[in-house]
Amino acid sequence: MFEPDRPDRSDQTVPPIDTLPEAILFDFGDTLMEIDGPYRRRGIEALLSYAVNLEPATREALIDQLSEFGRSLDQRFETLCARHNLEYRQTDFHRLLYGKFGIDFSIDDDELEQRYWDASLTMRPEAGLPELLEDLGRRGVRMAVISNTTYRAQVLQRELERHRLMPHFEFVMASADYGIRKPDPLLYEIALQRMHLPPASAWYAGNMITVDCTGATAAGLRPLWYASPELKAGRYHSELPKLPADSLLIPHWTALQHALPTA
Repeated sequence: MFEPDRPDRSDQTVPPIDTLPEAILFDFGDTLMEIDGPYRRRGIEALLSYAVNLEPATREALIDQLSEFGRSLDQRFETLCARHNLEYRQTDFHRLLYGKFGIDFSIDDDELEQRYWDASLTMRPEAGLPELLEDLGRRGVRMAVISNTTYRAQVLQRELERHRLMPHFEFVMASADYGIRKPDPLLYEIALQRMHLPPASAWYAGNMITVDCTGATAAGLRPLWYASPELKAGRYHSELPKLPADSLLIPHWTALQHALPTA
C-alpha cells in the first residue's frame, strides 16, 4: 500500500530556467505515476475468475503454483532481455504462465492484460505533477511518454485517463510495442520523428540515470533526472555521480514548476 506521507523535499530547488524546450518527454513509472505493486497473487486471483476449465477444489493450490512459476519466469525473461536490451510483452508472459498449467480463459489476451494490471497495481500521480503539466501546457510545451514496460501503450494510456492526465500528452510509447528498451536511443528517435522535432529541441524526464538519462543523452535530448522519493532512502548519493553533465536534477515536480520562466 502507499505510504500515508511522502518525503518532504519542499526546501530543494531547481536553478531558474531561462528557455523551455519545444517538447518534454516523460517516463511513466515512478516519474509520472507513483506505483504500488505489482501484487502477483492478487493479479492471478483476478484472472482465474475468467478461467473456463478450472476445478474449484484446486484453485488455492494452483494460485501458489502459478505465483512460484511466475517469479521464475520473470527472472528468465529479465535475464535474457537485460543481456540484449530487449523487451518482452505481458501477453507472452501470460501465455507461457497459464499455458503451462493448461488454463484457458473466457476473455482475450488484451483484456487479460488489462485485468491483471487493474488487480495487481495501484497508482497515483507523483506529487506536484498535475500542476506542472497544466503549467507546461499553458506555455505551449508539447508532451509525450516513453516507458520501459511489458504492457501495451493502451494500458498506460487508460491509467493516465483515469487520473485525467492523458489530455496533456500527444501519445504514449511502450517498449513492449517495439521489442527494445531504453536506453536504446531508437525509442527516443522514433518519438521525435512522431513529433517532427530535432533532438536539441526536446528534454526527457525519467527517474533512472542509467536508463532514462543515458538514453536521452545518446539520442541528443537534454536529460532531466527526477530523483524520486525512494532514492532518498540510500541510493541517491551512489546514483548522483552517474548523472550526465548536461542533466537537470529535479528533486520534486513543484521545484521544476517554480523554476520555469516567468510567464
